[in-house]
Amino acid sequence: MSIPTMLTRYLKKGYIDRWTKILSYFSSYSVAEKVFSGIGEAAFTGDGSTAHSESEFTIGVAGKGTPVQHPVFRFLEANPHPAIHAVCLFGSLADGTTCAYSDFDGLLILEPARIQGAVSLMRLRNIIARTEELMLETDPLQHHGWHFALIEQENRITHLDLPLELLAECRAIIPQQEIHFYAHPAISDTDPIACYRKTIASIRRKLNDRKSKACLYTFKNLCSEFMLVPALFLQAVGQPVSKKDSYK
Repeated sequence: MSIPTMLTRYLKKGYIDRWTKILSYFSSYSVAEKVFSGIGEAAFTGDGSTAHSESEFTIGVAGKGTPVQHPVFRFLEANPHPAIHAVCLFGSLADGTTCAYSDFDGLLILEPARIQGAVSLMRLRNIIARTEELMLETDPLQHHGWHFALIEQENRITHLDLPLELLAECRAIIPQQEIHFYAHPAISDTDPIACYRKTIASIRRKLNDRKSKACLYTFKNLCSEFMLVPALFLQAVGQPVSKKDSYK
C-alpha cells in the first residue's frame, strides 16, 4: 500500500486495514502514530522526471448561489487545521444545477508536510469525520464523503482520488480565491476500467436485492450510480468528461 493511499484511507475511515480497525477500538492514538510514522515530505515528492509534462490547473472562486454558508464550511472555518490547504465544492451544488438526487461533492486539498504528529493527524481525522456527519445531517441520503488531493509546498498535486479533469469543475470555498496547481496527467490514482466495472457490479447487486426497493438510501445510491455510468464508460475508453456532459 502506498503512503498516500494509507493516509487517505485513514482519513476516510480512521484505520487502514483489518488489524488497525481492531486496534482503533483500544487505542486510536496507536493507529494514528503508525500512519504518521510512514508519512513525510519525501513520501509525497516525485523525482522531478515528469515536471516537463505537468499542466497548470486553476480552481475558480465559488460564485453566486454556491452554498458557502453550508454547515460543513462553517465548521471548517471555525476549526482550521494547518494541513487543510483548501476546501472545494464540485458537481451540481457548485454549478447551481441541483436536483432531487443531488448530494454534497467536496474536495479537500491537503498538505501532508503540515501534519505535525500523531495528535495532529488524529485531529485532522476528527475534523473530517465531523464534517461528514454534518453532510448526513443536512442530507440523510448522502452516500459518500470527501475526496482528497495531496499537494507539496510548491502547489504540485502528488495524489488525487478523482479524475484530473474534474478539477476544472471545482470551486474554492476556503479560501475564497483562485487556486493554481500543477499536476502530471497521470497523477490520479483511479483505475478508470476498474471504477467502471466496480460500479456495474454494484448496480447488479442492488438490482438483485429485494431490500434495495424498500430502502430509500440504497435506492438513491442506485440512481446515482446509474447516472454516473456514462461518465465512467467514457473515462474508461479515454474520453473523460464531466458527469453532466457525459449524457450528451
